[in-house]
Amino acid sequence: MVESEKHEETCRLEGSKASLEHKNQGEIMDHEFRKMRLNRDFLLSAAVLAFVLAFSGMGVHLLTATSSRALGSNLLMGGLGLLLYMLKGNTDFLSWQ
Repeated sequence: MVESEKHEETCRLEGSKASLEHKNQGEIMDHEFRKMRLNRDFLLSAAVLAFVLAFSGMGVHLLTATSSRALGSNLLMGGLGLLLYMLKGNTDFLSWQ
């Protein structure tokens, strides 16, 4: 009787160890996935920010150095609007899901 209870407890212990190991592996995979997604979102945000700054800079250049005031003001306003939209924290336009 004692041997069967001991065997039952040993099996239960091994089962819970395996369950914890499986759970730990899942948490590691989730962490790696979140880290990759965060890195991708940061790189996309940085690329959009560089584009916005170049867009706005081109608008300022067209406003000041050339006679294309209408195009320059539109580029500047569009770039600054997108910059404010990004700084507000709305980056839904970056996700593909």
